[in-house]
Amino acid sequence: MRSLEGLGHTIEHEPVPHAESAQDVVYTLIYSDAARVHAERLRDDPHSFQAATRERISLGLTISDDQRSAALRQRDVFRAAMAEYFRDTDVIVTPAMPIDFPPIDDSAGVLAQSRRMGQLTYPWSLHDGPTLAVPIGFHPVSGMPSAPS
Repeated sequence: MRSLEGLGHTIEHEPVPHAESAQDVVYTLIYSDAARVHAERLRDDPHSFQAATRERISLGLTISDDQRSAALRQRDVFRAAMAEYFRDTDVIVTPAMPIDFPPIDDSAGVLAQSRRMGQLTYPWSLHDGPTLAVPIGFHPVSGMPSAPS
């Protein structure tokens, strides 16, 4: 951030409006859509899905039309708030990953891991403008590209 300030940019630390609900909104939309698309195959040939994928898609089967409609309305609220936010702001800079990448053979719950790994990027899945994730360093343990949180 100091580099940006040194180039003459003004830095303000403000919360992203509605970011706290973005993850639930995104999951509702993704899982309900995936369940609709794959419902027949999930019913007739569930083992054609990798176990973690089947678990995620199956979550969508429990999402009602009312819940999906509410998520679409909340997405629109987020988009309107972002349009307002960008009237006076040119760029929002946030970290992308709050944790290091888990090992490929990590036995922790896939759903819990994916929720944690994506928690900082879900608002941008709702945003209808340009979004860019750029690694700015390397994690000291794994050596994977990362952004400090």
